[in-house]
Amino acid sequence: MTRTLLDRLSPAGPRPRAARPAAQSLADRLAARARRKASWLVLVLGALLVLLAANAGSQHARLGVGSGTGGGPVVSGPVWLYCGVGVLLALAALAVIRTADASRAGRARVLAATLVVLLAFVIGLLAWAARSGQVSVGGVLAVSVGGAIPIMLGSTSGVLSERSGVFNIAIEAEFLAGAFVGALVGSTTHSTMIGLLSGVLAGGLVGQLLAVMVIRYRVDQVVAGIILVSLVTGLTGYLTEQVLTPDSAALNSPPTFQPIALPLLDRIPVVGQALFDQSPLFYLAILVVVGVEVLLRATRVGLRIRAVGENPAAAESSGIEVRRLRYLSVAGAGAIAGAGGAYFTVGSTGQFVAAMTSGLGYVALAAVILGSWRATQAAAAALLFGFASSIATTFGLLKVSISPSLLLMAPYVITIVVVAGVTVSGKAPAAAGGRLDD
Repeated sequence: MTRTLLDRLSPAGPRPRAARPAAQSLADRLAARARRKASWLVLVLGALLVLLAANAGSQHARLGVGSGTGGGPVVSGPVWLYCGVGVLLALAALAVIRTADASRAGRARVLAATLVVLLAFVIGLLAWAARSGQVSVGGVLAVSVGGAIPIMLGSTSGVLSERSGVFNIAIEAEFLAGAFVGALVGSTTHSTMIGLLSGVLAGGLVGQLLAVMVIRYRVDQVVAGIILVSLVTGLTGYLTEQVLTPDSAALNSPPTFQPIALPLLDRIPVVGQALFDQSPLFYLAILVVVGVEVLLRATRVGLRIRAVGENPAAAESSGIEVRRLRYLSVAGAGAIAGAGGAYFTVGSTGQFVAAMTSGLGYVALAAVILGSWRATQAAAAALLFGFASSIATTFGLLKVSISPSLLLMAPYVITIVVVAGVTVSGKAPAAAGGRLDD
């Protein structure tokens, strides 16, 4: 067993060995719970693949596996074959999950098996949607990655804030502030970079306001977040109607970032365009995710942030300035979410529309939970939500006979499932949501 955060910070050293068997027992129980939930997820996905195969009958589908939306090789076959391979993989994954132990290697096997089944389900779903037609897997992946960019930044914001002990329910507000200010400043300066930086500052300001409310005035963290979301939603909606709309050509037409292709890498089959011919904000998001992960896991500052999020009283007794560290963490988290908000305007649409974030701030919170409060894992979860968001677009182009309104519900249904705990195996920081003592 590794030492706890407070053990590392305390001059008294690690806790007595007698406490370790109980901790080991808890780890075993958590691992068993994670295996059960992963098993249920794999079973459900396998059953869905069976239903898709039965529905498609003998129809064929063609899947493009080139680097982009056009050109490249095409794989053709009956839908039941794609789904059948997925079912076989689900059965194999179920065997792997049920025999995995509580060690790190065992947990890695459970994760890998689950991801393989998820990928097989996606392929089967696309084959079913493209029955008697053709779909580009690389094109769908590119749309998914583009839709995941703000969620990646929002989830990283949530991880940083919650690791310091503050639930960042206000990610939606920080998104809207970053999008609105980014559009306004980008339009007046005709600069995408200045628009992005102004969005970052706007998000940081909202984050600082959240920190003041919950740290200085000790407002309940959930209530404070909801207040800020309501405030910023109403304020940006009013300012859009009164300021942006009357002169949209001058105040609501910012330039947008153009995709940057990385030579050679953008020609890799399937993932080339999706990962290496993207908006600069995607590469920025990757850097931010890695930077926050390294900060929290490999630096003394990150160790202190996590200690503050687990036990602020003990951290303060060790000489850590708890309030100062929380202020900086929550404000920094707001700035990261502000960059995600700026993506909606200077990164993609080139225009601000009232409530344009459509609740994706809450989806980012679900990604935090699904990612077990780890920045890299939350970013990977964001790709899942990005794919869910792209379903409506993909199925619409393929003329799938499902109501668009139902398809638009997909990311939010997944959010409900995640928050309900069906696929969650992590544990929130112990002090997140609590008030600091005077």
